Amino acid sequence: MTNKFRLAGINSQLDAAIDALQDAKAENITIIHGGEDSPVADWIIICEGNSFVHVRAIADQLRDFFKRQLNELPFHEEGQQHNRWILLDYTDIVLNIMLPELRMHYQLEDLWKECDQENIPNL
Repeated sequence: MTNKFRLAGINSQLDAAIDALQDAKAENITIIHGGEDSPVADWIIICEGNSFVHVRAIADQLRDFFKRQLNELPFHEEGQQHNRWILLDYTDIVLNIMLPELRMHYQLEDLWKECDQENIPNL
């Protein structure tokens, strides 16, 4: 996969997260570079799962990947009870795994519309 952030060689943790999301068949991945001045995170990733089970499976696979490959646990997690929107906060990277209808409703990308954003093609 090639993207402008990867071409710039910005962050190997970001690259690893994108690869893990693609392996989990996450859809409509958007990367937002919040920057070092962001109160949320340097990187915000938003993606979709096509069902409750898929959202949970993506989150489980990401959590497992970060633990095994990067020896990191999330600083904070939310949403496992309902599997409609799961947030995994790894401090520098915040992952939002959502059902498509919630993503459309909340339009998180608009919160960071002035930041650099990139949509990653579905595999």
